[in-house]
Amino acid sequence: MRLSPPKKSTFWIAFIFALLGLIAYIAGFFGIEYTWLPHLVFWLPAVGYILLALGNALTGF
Repeated sequence: MRLSPPKKSTFWIAFIFALLGLIAYIAGFFGIEYTWLPHLVFWLPAVGYILLALGNALTGF
C-alpha cells in the first residue's frame, strides 16, 4: 500500500475534530455534564483519526 500525505484541509479538519474531543474531555473533567458529552469524548477524536487515515491511504483526499 502506498501512502500519500493528506491535503492540508483534510489535516486541519481532522485536527479540529481531535481538538473538539479534547475540549469535550476537559469540560467533563471540570464537571460540565450533559447527556451527549461522554459520547463526544470518544467519537470526535475517532472521526478525526479515521479522516486522517483516509487522507493518508487515498490519493487526493
